[in-house]
Amino acid sequence: LLLVVGTLVVDHARPLALAGFVVATLGYSLRSTLLQIDLLERQAGLDQLARQDGLTGVANRRQFDTVLQAEWNRARRSGTELALLLVDIDHFKAFNDQHGHPAGDRCLRAVAAVLQATAGRAADSVARYGGEEFAVIVPGSPLSGVLALAERLRMAVEALSLPEGPVSISIGVAYLHPPATASADQLLADADAGLYAAKRAGRNQVTLHARVLDDESGEEGVIDC
Repeated sequence: LLLVVGTLVVDHARPLALAGFVVATLGYSLRSTLLQIDLLERQAGLDQLARQDGLTGVANRRQFDTVLQAEWNRARRSGTELALLLVDIDHFKAFNDQHGHPAGDRCLRAVAAVLQATAGRAADSVARYGGEEFAVIVPGSPLSGVLALAERLRMAVEALSLPEGPVSISIGVAYLHPPATASADQLLADADAGLYAAKRAGRNQVTLHARVLDDESGEEGVIDC
């Protein structure tokens, strides 16, 4: 409108017409900028939703796969440690059957929140792996720190106060240093092996399945405990 008015009065009031042209141009630029910012914010929100588990709010399986591969590549390049914790809520099917799915959902949200709050390092990544299983990626931490974190997670969930009663978790820990001779899939398989060992041993415990490189022989070995 300002451009049209400016065009009509340009012969009679040139300064006013020029001012109208300038204001119209600035207004259009501002509007375009605001629209672009809004579009970017909407896109960022959609991207966040695509990486987030809808129920628990932690990273979803797709984001977990992406982060695990990225951390694996980084650890392989730098020769640093990489650990993976697979966490399973003990007897969750029985909990669901007894208390109903809404209670099961509340349990999942509560456990996810505790895992997220307890794995406090910015580098650590908590994700919902599937069903009642969660995963925690722990880069650049010594084995003692990883096991201490796993035990803190176990104790924090055990201390949860749910209306339906206490719950517990079993944790399988996989650890590689340096991760030069295996793969991200192998790390996941090792964590899964540790998790099933923890279940077989009675649940509500942490079991380590780690691959280490012998300094003298240069050969890779496995530690289970």
